Amino acid sequence: MKKLNLKFVALATLVFGIVFFIACSGEEEITSSKHNYKNSLNDSITQSYDIVYEQEDRLLKVLLVKEQNDFKNTFSYVNTTNNQEVFNLSYSFNNREENWKYGEQNKALEFANQLKSLNIAQSELETLNYMLDEGFSELFYIVEENSYNQDLYSILAYLKSATASNLRMLRQNSNVITGTMSPSFLVGKTFFIFQEDFVVNLENLRRDISSLEEEASQSNLIQDVNLVDYIKNSTDSFTTFDELYSFYIPLEEFNQHIDYMTSPLTAGDCSENCAIGCGTDWGCCGSYTGCCYYSSLFCYWHDKACTNCDKWHCGPDCKPDVVPNRPVKVFQAVI
Repeated sequence: MKKLNLKFVALATLVFGIVFFIACSGEEEITSSKHNYKNSLNDSITQSYDIVYEQEDRLLKVLLVKEQNDFKNTFSYVNTTNNQEVFNLSYSFNNREENWKYGEQNKALEFANQLKSLNIAQSELETLNYMLDEGFSELFYIVEENSYNQDLYSILAYLKSATASNLRMLRQNSNVITGTMSPSFLVGKTFFIFQEDFVVNLENLRRDISSLEEEASQSNLIQDVNLVDYIKNSTDSFTTFDELYSFYIPLEEFNQHIDYMTSPLTAGDCSENCAIGCGTDWGCCGSYTGCCYYSSLFCYWHDKACTNCDKWHCGPDCKPDVVPNRPVKVFQAVI
């Protein structure tokens, strides 16, 4: 059995659960509509959603379309004072392609560079970024309340990532778009986001520092201990995910891993080339395709105990092992 949902397995996975979009302030008007069509001949489902974000004299119109497993969208950003379209961009993905998430990093960077090529003023990007931050909280509520397709709405995160990475480039006086996807996206904890733009509230972590210290002492990993010391001693209120995750996997190493996983000769292969093992191995905390990003003895115990899903702690999503599985290679948070 490889299905485990832990509230707190390790410090490395704690930050996966931090919400990275700012709550809605109520100053924005959001409208949405939904249309569903079902083809009874091949049981394919087409869904489309129209969303309109309004902020003073700016209008962001979003058309989201799902055709079977193809998710597509169009973003139109308009200056309503002169009815001039600032940009019209599109993004798409197919979530049934093998290891499709690993390829999203390069696609997201290409999308961010499309936005960059338009030479939009920094003040305009800041307005757009504010609109997206404000809108996501309300959007999540709408999606959950109406059982809308979350994968389809997740495409909005690519515009958010493109905007944030362009602003980061400008604030750093650079002319190159950079970004490394967060592993939280790979394991389904967040929509797509670059580690460098994933803001973490250190003050919230410091308020729970005793629990973090206890987990670090139990894990007996030097990475956990060093991370707790950093959180305790930092004078900053906020940091970014890459700073925290670097205690386990530096950006350069993580990017090398992504390059490896998207190589035509090795895509999807983790049998011999991932130090921890596969995401489906016993002991990997979570269940997913590709390399395991965090493992522990506790997760190994859980997976071994739940091979037949006959224990109360296995959870409602547990699926019995079809074939004998194997344990991860190591129990530590490195690739």
